[in-house]
Amino acid sequence: MAEIWLAIDTSTENLGVALFSEDEAACDVYSQRVWRDQSTRLHPQIAAMLDAKGMDVADLAGVVACRGPGSFTGVRLGM
Repeated sequence: MAEIWLAIDTSTENLGVALFSEDEAACDVYSQRVWRDQSTRLHPQIAAMLDAKGMDVADLAGVVACRGPGSFTGVRLGM
């Protein structure tokens, strides 16, 4: 099985989460404008995406996070 990576982008008003592997451009992608609701929606969205694939956080090869530019709080949530 290919290594699956988690990508997080919280640097804007959009919440972006993706699961991807090197052999597939994108396995699963979620993007929605959530404004200031990122802190309550990030972890449930990650959990839902992993559950849908039958995976756990320990199964991930790694995590990629956007470092900005963007709001301090938004970038901090992603990190």
